[in-house]
Amino acid sequence: MKILFDELFENAVMTTTNESLNYPIENIVHPFMHKRFRSSSTSSVITATFTTDQTMSCFFYGFHTVTSLSVVYKNAASATLETLTISSPEDIGIEYFTELTTVRTVEITVNGASNFYIGKIGGGVCYAMPDPVATYTSGSRDNSSDSSSPYGQRLVNDIPKLRELPYAFRELTLTTKNEIEALYTAKNIFFDLYEEARTKEPPIYGFFVESFNFPYEPRRYSLSIIIREAK
Repeated sequence: MKILFDELFENAVMTTTNESLNYPIENIVHPFMHKRFRSSSTSSVITATFTTDQTMSCFFYGFHTVTSLSVVYKNAASATLETLTISSPEDIGIEYFTELTTVRTVEITVNGASNFYIGKIGGGVCYAMPDPVATYTSGSRDNSSDSSSPYGQRLVNDIPKLRELPYAFRELTLTTKNEIEALYTAKNIFFDLYEEARTKEPPIYGFFVESFNFPYEPRRYSLSIIIREAK
């Protein structure tokens, strides 16, 4: 499990070509993934500019109608450091690459049918969590509400279910416990739950339901988390 605790694009100056006035580029780094950026054409070039060098080794994207995209990382001299080409975008997609430490601009070329959109991007360095306990319960949270009368009439406000996944970690050293504890954030973030088995649990954009706590066991710590999907 890899988690992008610190999302760096939120700190960049975002610009783009072919921008829809009603769905501006600022939406692509908004905490709401469904508050999307929309192109006014079939292609847009999104540029993220940083004032200082950034360290990155992953790129996330989600909620889109994009048919292809490419991501080019450049340094302060505008020299290309890395290029990613994504020809078959996933619903929530993740790309990893060798860590770059001098990123100043990221140019993202996105293509799709007329007026395509993309809801969220993320980038930085993921933290590799320890292996979780093998058994867990895959489930969802139903936020639908209903009301009924004594006579039997019933109305339901049917809301799509949100994924909610609990994980447990055991036998953590003090060093690992301190690392994870320092990284905790209440923000919405990207999770790559199973790098090698994404058909089992696809990546998720979500948040921790509760803050971290670490029950102490003899010489080791444990951690239980619940990840809930965010839109």
